[in-house]
Amino acid sequence: MLEGASSLTQLKTDRKEYAVGDHVVISGNSYTEGYDPYIAPSLDGTMSWEADGKPVTEALSLHATAKNSYRGEFITKVPGSYTFVTARDPDGVIKFEVVDMRLEKTRTALDERLLQAMAETAGGQFLREEDLYKLPGLLAAKSATVATFKKVELYQSAWALTALLGFLFLEWFLRKLARLK
Repeated sequence: MLEGASSLTQLKTDRKEYAVGDHVVISGNSYTEGYDPYIAPSLDGTMSWEADGKPVTEALSLHATAKNSYRGEFITKVPGSYTFVTARDPDGVIKFEVVDMRLEKTRTALDERLLQAMAETAGGQFLREEDLYKLPGLLAAKSATVATFKKVELYQSAWALTALLGFLFLEWFLRKLARLK
């Protein structure tokens, strides 16, 4: 069963979190009391959220796209918790969050404690701008040799060729001594 769905209304959103100004698509199916497909040109409901500390409610109709399938769009206006409920089935509630994604309102200051914790976890060291002169020395001290393996084909190996020719020469020489052809 879908999250927030009831036995009569099974609606969903594409995501659980949206940014301000995003298009929210609500879609799903609706059924009658006898669990037959509910067939109507639209499914009316209300979208609720809080703006400036005051609850706001707006009517929203989902339009029929197939036999008992409905779809509607809504553009988010303010950050907060949004709820959609149909008029014919108040048990089928859809909830989603809207967040303010404006980067200019985010905290952009240097978080030294977080950077130090990240460096410690990764086995590195946190350096501020005034300490960058230490970086070449730290890199040289941490440098290590890495073993690399090179695959050489047998026909390209000088030792393998020498051993093969030596074996053939030895066989030829032993045949000559034994007077074999």
